[in-house]
Amino acid sequence: MVADFGFLKKLLVEIIDQQYDHTLMLWRRDPLYRSSGFRRAMMDEGCLIRDLPIIPTAEELARFWFRELEVAFQNQFVVGEIADGTYLQSLIVHETPNCKAEVTSDGPDSS
Repeated sequence: MVADFGFLKKLLVEIIDQQYDHTLMLWRRDPLYRSSGFRRAMMDEGCLIRDLPIIPTAEELARFWFRELEVAFQNQFVVGEIADGTYLQSLIVHETPNCKAEVTSDGPDSS
């Protein structure tokens, strides 16, 4: 099969890069996030803060982003831009060059 996966790069940019790059990601229940003084001080310094429903470890971010990408990826099937049987198989989040977290799927019916 030959396919143009430019749409995948677009999804990665829209869902991960534009929303989370260069931001301070905090769990919603983190005491720092709940501190209005901390949030205000960070915003005064120009820091963008993202509140998350998860503790932002590499493992949790990999699972969180995989779910978001999987939904967006599956929506491509509805408009017929991807061949039948194609699915998001894995996502790797690197903390460092030698440390990563990976989420994989067995296929479109494995959820």
